Amino acid sequence: MNPAVDLCWEVGHLEVIGKNRARVRSVAAGGGGINVARHVVRLGGRATAVHTAGGEVGLRLNRLLDEEGVDHVAIDIDDDTREALVLFEAESRRGYHIVPAGPYLHEHEGRRSLDALVQAVGNCPYVVASGSLPGGLPDDFYAAVARRIKAAGSRLVLDTSGPALRGALAEGVFLLRCNRTEAESLTGRPVRGFDDARALNEHLIATGAAEIAVTTLGALGALCSTGHGHTELYAPPLPGEPLSDAGAGDSMVAALITQLAAGEDPVSACALGVAVAAAAMLTPSTEPFDLDTARSLRSQVRTRSQTDEARQCRPHDASGPVVGKTGSMATKAVLEGGPDDLPERIVPISDPGQDLKIPHRGGYEHFKITSRHQDSPEGRLAVYEWWERTEIAE
Repeated sequence: MNPAVDLCWEVGHLEVIGKNRARVRSVAAGGGGINVARHVVRLGGRATAVHTAGGEVGLRLNRLLDEEGVDHVAIDIDDDTREALVLFEAESRRGYHIVPAGPYLHEHEGRRSLDALVQAVGNCPYVVASGSLPGGLPDDFYAAVARRIKAAGSRLVLDTSGPALRGALAEGVFLLRCNRTEAESLTGRPVRGFDDARALNEHLIATGAAEIAVTTLGALGALCSTGHGHTELYAPPLPGEPLSDAGAGDSMVAALITQLAAGEDPVSACALGVAVAAAAMLTPSTEPFDLDTARSLRSQVRTRSQTDEARQCRPHDASGPVVGKTGSMATKAVLEGGPDDLPERIVPISDPGQDLKIPHRGGYEHFKITSRHQDSPEGRLAVYEWWERTEIAE
């Protein structure tokens, strides 16, 4: 409902004063739902993107989809479609994702959009509602989508945030994908790993908010939950430096839905989703992920079914770090921040998927995983940042 023309510019070094000469890396149709449709086609599936389009940017959006061979239905609106920018600095290998709010939709434009979506569904088994809502649409817009899609006999896959997310969950969806930030907005608590994700997913399924819940946990991986249980999926080690997470979630949803439509089970579908999302992080902006890389990474996605016993924290060893249940697949971690007098900054990780709790000065220093890695003489290290300190009660 809030698409964009995605621009990616590259500069050598970003200067605060003076001109920054840039080259255009890519121009592509974008926005949550459009990205999903593009990636479904890239994965060999069939998709129709239903989107708004306004002004000259809207016309450009339509042309880009036509050139890419993506079937689409455009709903004309009065305001201009937005442009979004990823500014990639080659020197630091960092990308800055700049996204404006987008157009304002009038009530009649919202009604036409909903009618066009339902009309386009036909006999499609799955409908994806992805991305933010533009101004003017009510918070319960995706809830209305859910009702209409159910009535049409299709299944709704949802990937959104904020009040629109809560409204749709009150109606109930087939599959929900949410990232860590969205999960925390639903729980009101930090979501640091698989245990926290399980608590959320269990609630979503028990209350009928979702039949399948997939909570993604950044560099850790994802938890896929159904009425039959929970499966931890560990993200594979990247073959290169991560450049951007822009569009990684859309790539995952595309892989999920493509596999489900092909008859795969949710865990297998989610495993490809984790691999495709990882491959997408190797490109700046929403540039297409490499299919061969995604296939290679798929074979490295490890899974583990959760049990109550597996979820219990291991007993701590006073001579070393206490291992919890969130983190990275790396075998060693480098610790950033916290007290300057920590005895070690590089510590082992005994199992994948863990946060670290380091005994120090009569208490514990807690470190959480980031999405970054660091190369060192000791190999590739997962980067952990200091989170908080707790004291040991006397």
